[in-house]
Amino acid sequence: MNSPIALFVYSRPDHTHRTIEALKCNPEAAISDLIVFSDAARTLHQESAVAHVRDYVAQIEGFRTLTIHHRPHNFGLAKSIIEGVTEVLKNHERVIVMEDDLVTSLWQW
Repeated sequence: MNSPIALFVYSRPDHTHRTIEALKCNPEAAISDLIVFSDAARTLHQESAVAHVRDYVAQIEGFRTLTIHHRPHNFGLAKSIIEGVTEVLKNHERVIVMEDDLVTSLWQW
């Protein structure tokens, strides 16, 4: 059984796009569940960028399932990760935790 991938995003659409594209290159992406946690904007200035990220993640394809959690208010990174991982672990034995600025690659030995 594959581990679900919990991806925490905020207000960086370019970073989020790179992270997703790298994850999709993984041969097991198509049989993996992607769970996205999108934190709400902290300020009015960030609302547009958060909206762009949310629009992008709504259209993600290439994973077995896509589940999106839009936070109703700004949790901040630590609280978002703690609560998100706790939620995922209620239904799964393990989880792969990713933030929107991590880019994965395949490594050959």
